[in-house]
Amino acid sequence: MTLFDMSGKVAVITGSTRGIGRAIAERMAEHGAKVVISSRKQDVCDSVTKEINDKFGKGTAVAIAANISSKENLQNLVNESNRAFGKIDVLVCNAASNPYYGPLADIHTTGTVSADVTGSFREAVLFIQDDNALNAVGHSSGSSLNLRAEPLDDRKGDPSLLFSSAAHGDPETPIVEAYLADPVVVRTLVPATNDVHTFHLDGHTFRAESSSARSPPISTIHVGISERYDLSVAGAGGLQRLPGDYLYYNGRSFKLHEGSWGLLRVFGAGDGAVLGP
Repeated sequence: MTLFDMSGKVAVITGSTRGIGRAIAERMAEHGAKVVISSRKQDVCDSVTKEINDKFGKGTAVAIAANISSKENLQNLVNESNRAFGKIDVLVCNAASNPYYGPLADIHTTGTVSADVTGSFREAVLFIQDDNALNAVGHSSGSSLNLRAEPLDDRKGDPSLLFSSAAHGDPETPIVEAYLADPVVVRTLVPATNDVHTFHLDGHTFRAESSSARSPPISTIHVGISERYDLSVAGAGGLQRLPGDYLYYNGRSFKLHEGSWGLLRVFGAGDGAVLGP
């Protein structure tokens, strides 16, 4: 008696000409299954198929080569498996595929990202944190963005130049860079800590419900405890399409004081900036 009986079943196993995939195919054949041997090279598939048929009986296995990164190859694998055995009962996805090799920044999309953004975009991820004793103001618990802060008390001198990089240098917090009119997606996350926060971006709008065109454009949003938003900005430079530094910050005044702010830096055509793709 066997506790593992695959009699009458048909199994397609990708990457089954060697290693784990081949072992799976052989064990399934041993327990009565018809198996489809598949990898990228037909001659290798033929060789393994012959060995399985010699061991478990003629007609136990068929060879169908397929590169799983090709949709056409995958469709042919299904079609030929059905042609050989009339059905598919089991699919073992043993083969892996990486359709791209290179820098992450070079990966592009043509898909719909939100109601306002389709295709590739600039991206920023902001971890909005409180409970930072190093920069707490008054009775506040302190705060930071991506574990960084630029306290306003550290930027002395003319108050009108408080956020000026020319006067004080760039802040320690993240600087989001984009060319004029680039779509930008800001992913905000507040962990399970103490406070409700707000996120504000000067000169630009986004939607609270990014997938809905009926969600009104806003520039400030509340982000609660254990809450996240993906905020899609249709074009860097805002409605006026102007290059320059735009302030983003935690809208709670004491959090801003503690240093929870940063810059969206928008480059114009004549700025000579070279950003990644």
